[in-house]
Amino acid sequence: MQIDKTVVEWAYEPNSYFEGSVKFSEKDYDITLENGLASATLLTQQDPVPTELLQLITERLEIIFLSRQLYVHKPFILKGFSISKIGPNGSKSVKVNICDGLMVASCTFQADVITTDKDGNVIHDSRVSRIADQSRQVDSILKNIGKSELIKSLLGSYGRAVSDPSDELVHLYEIREALSKELGGEDNAVRTLGISKNKWKRLGILANVEPLEQGRHRGKHEVRRAASQHEIREARDIARELIESYILTL
Repeated sequence: MQIDKTVVEWAYEPNSYFEGSVKFSEKDYDITLENGLASATLLTQQDPVPTELLQLITERLEIIFLSRQLYVHKPFILKGFSISKIGPNGSKSVKVNICDGLMVASCTFQADVITTDKDGNVIHDSRVSRIADQSRQVDSILKNIGKSELIKSLLGSYGRAVSDPSDELVHLYEIREALSKELGGEDNAVRTLGISKNKWKRLGILANVEPLEQGRHRGKHEVRRAASQHEIREARDIARELIESYILTL
């Protein structure tokens, strides 16, 4: 079969993990994510597709999903891939590979608001603005991921906070700890990141001092309580800001 195009595809759940169609361009392939399907179209058709390239694309997808997770705090599953070889006349040969899915857990949802003027013209659409903002944020992570191995570690800690909600504050605090070590101590980290000292301390209080079930030192408290939704959101927001601020320093 003469091959005109090679496309590698992964299914993912939930299919609404990315709102609308999202695209990312890499040196050797373009990625499109839409309606539960992640497609990597190779810029040069290859048969067979090298294992190294498949691994590279898979790792890139993992970073994209973990980056997206910073802003949606939802579970995702990335499933086994298929390779489609498409001929000039549109004919297709498909090879399916089954592998374990990548999964993380927990979920939050967000309402959207559309503001119009008196004539019905849209002034602000929160969904459109959010999609644009989050696409830029994911792009920023992708552009900087090669500058520091720590970025993937920070995203991993946030991912564990999502998949292990009973220890969420433990994992969010890992982000503060890692940055403190990387940047030469707490004072240097706060100064370098440009984050307020109060926010830095607040994450420490939530994770270490408050008698919270999700905290790091729960065994020291005879009476414990579950963290409130406000406290959890507060910790997530600070941890996310720490990651974003670190990326801006690169």
